[in-house]
Amino acid sequence: LNPGERLESGIQNVIVLGEEEALLLTALESFKDGDVQRQAGDRWMVYGPSDYVPPITVSILEKRKAIPLDQNEGIYVRNLKSGKVSMIVGQSYMLKPDEELYVKHVPPVVESLLEKQGRDDAGVEFRGREATRVVAYRAPHNSAVQVYDYKRHAA
Repeated sequence: LNPGERLESGIQNVIVLGEEEALLLTALESFKDGDVQRQAGDRWMVYGPSDYVPPITVSILEKRKAIPLDQNEGIYVRNLKSGKVSMIVGQSYMLKPDEELYVKHVPPVVESLLEKQGRDDAGVEFRGREATRVVAYRAPHNSAVQVYDYKRHAA
């Protein structure tokens, strides 16, 4: 820096990314990033493990971590470009630059059913449903459940 100059954002630290972490970045103005030409508004990710020092032409939108999912767990993911919502089940998943977690709204009747099934034999209370997690209903022994497909309008 020359006399009288100062850093726009002050002194910034190096961002250290672990193996299961990534940074979601956006370009504030057009620039060349190595061999890639970035345009203003472009979104991309830097994956770990690595150290990252953002240039002044880049803004960090968020730090993302891989979402570990068991074989019976899932999440809803929405593609920002197409608007398509998909379900990811049973694998560790890192959101892509053009994806976000989708909040699945369910009717109050369904929410109350999930609350009722959330109590186990020991009487442990329902912790609340995470809106981005796949809706799962554990049917009690010796019972029947009808599932309705809203896209096909069939049960």
